[in-house]
Parts: sequence; C-alpha cells; structure tokens
Amino acid sequence: MSASEAEGRAFESRQVRHLLTCLYFLLAIKFIIAIYEWLHRLQYKSLLLCYNIVVGVFEWSALSGHFHPGGTNMLALKENNICSWSSGQSPIVLGDIICDTKSVAIWERVKNDAITGYFEAVFTSLGLGIKAMFEVNTLKQQLDTMLPEHDGKADVIEDIYLLTDMLTCLFDCKEVGLRLVPLTSAMCPSFHRDNIPVRLVNTYIGAGTQWLPLEQLRSTPFAESQQHVSQTNFGMYYKHNDIQTMNTFEVGMLKGEAWHESLGAVHRSCPVAKGEKRVLLTLDPM
Repeated sequence: MSASEAEGRAFESRQVRHLLTCLYFLLAIKFIIAIYEWLHRLQYKSLLLCYNIVVGVFEWSALSGHFHPGGTNMLALKENNICSWSSGQSPIVLGDIICDTKSVAIWERVKNDAITGYFEAVFTSLGLGIKAMFEVNTLKQQLDTMLPEHDGKADVIEDIYLLTDMLTCLFDCKEVGLRLVPLTSAMCPSFHRDNIPVRLVNTYIGAGTQWLPLEQLRSTPFAESQQHVSQTNFGMYYKHNDIQTMNTFEVGMLKGEAWHESLGAVHRSCPVAKGEKRVLLTLDPM
C-alpha cells in the first residue's frame, strides 16, 4: 500500500469516526429530550411511586403482625389506634392507598371554574354518560369525540387524562374502566364495599362521595342511644356523625374488597336533593 493510499484510508477512517461521534451525540440529545418530556408529563408521579413503595414497605414491616385475613382488620385498626385514611393537598397522598393500613386516600384539590361551567352547561347533553374501557394513549382523542362541544371541554379532557395517567402509573396498567355519569339521585344510597381492588372517584359538580373510617365501625350496637346509629348493608354499626363527605373536585382513592388486605372502603353516594345535580367520574385500573 502506498503512502498516499494509507493516508487516504486514515482520512476516511477519521471521517467515519467523526460521523459516528456526531450520530451518538444526536442520539444522546434525543434521549435526554425524551426523558425530559417523560418526566415533565409525569411531573410528580414517579416521586409518588417511590414514596409509596418506601412507605408501604415500612408500614407493612411495622404493623403486619397485627393484621390477619378474614375480617379482623377493622378490630386491629381500633386496638392499635391506627387511622384508616389519609388526606392532603398534594396528589402524592393518593399513593397512601398502597399502605396496608389505609382504605381511603383523598387529594384535597381546588375547583376548576372552567370545568364546573362546562358540566353545568352540558349536563342534559351528557345523557346516560360515558361507560367504557379506554387505553391511556388514545383517551384524549376518544373523549374529544364523545363529549359535547362547549367552552371548557379541553380542560375536562386534560383533567380526566391527568387522573387516568396518575392511576395507570401507580398501578402499572395501560387501560382503565371509565365512568362519567350525570346524576339527579343517589346511585348507591347504602354504605357498602365494592368488589374490586381499587377505584378512583371524583365529583365535578355536586357533593362528593361519603365514606366511613373503618376504625369507627362496630360489629355490635353502641352502648349509648341508637337514635343516631345505623347499619351498613353488611351489618356493621356506625354513628351518623362519623360520616365523612368528600368535597367537589376532591379526588379519592378507595380500596375494594378484592384488595388483598380486605380493608375495603365503606362508602356510598351522597344524598341528592330534588333539583340538585352531580357529575361523577370513576376510574378502575385494568
């Protein structure tokens, strides 16, 4: 090989290495941008998962000795002075539902006037509402075709997508069972448990879901007057002043009876007076 040929090949080799370096650099930039967009979309959600894995493991390690299958969980809560619910102004609180001792977790968020105005305006047009299975990656497009047109529709779609994204991230699934229904009466007026693992609930207009702290339930009647005492549909006693009501726009995560700790949330639809309206959203991870 002549000196000129060797020099030419060395030059070509340097060019190839330079091009490969540029390509790797561009791929690295694209990867960084993709990671940034993913984190921006998730916002706090990855933190929520890490937070609750740690908290769940810690609480399970500290308290699992007090819990047994077969219905003794409520007694254990009362005996060990453990609160069965969590609430807070950060969405991270929703992840507390993973903890062994929690049956209800509530995100105390403020109303969105654009969303309220939308549902007030289209309440009649919603008909029977929406009840279907949705994949996260096509949810926005499907809702856009199913919801009536009016100011605030984009805000509604973004909010439902946000809650769906949070739920699927927390429970590592890609589909949800979505129900968005207009109501003029209580759908489930008696306190009960759902035979599902977990459900997210949110009321866009009207009063929110009512629920009972598990540690306040009794299997036998209270010693004091029974005037303000009732029973759930599965025979447990509760005092009327123990009833908790979620506010409009608050997001609740409720365990069901199919959750492995059998700490299903005891809840019901709130009473709806004549002429009042509710719009309820529920999401089930699939």
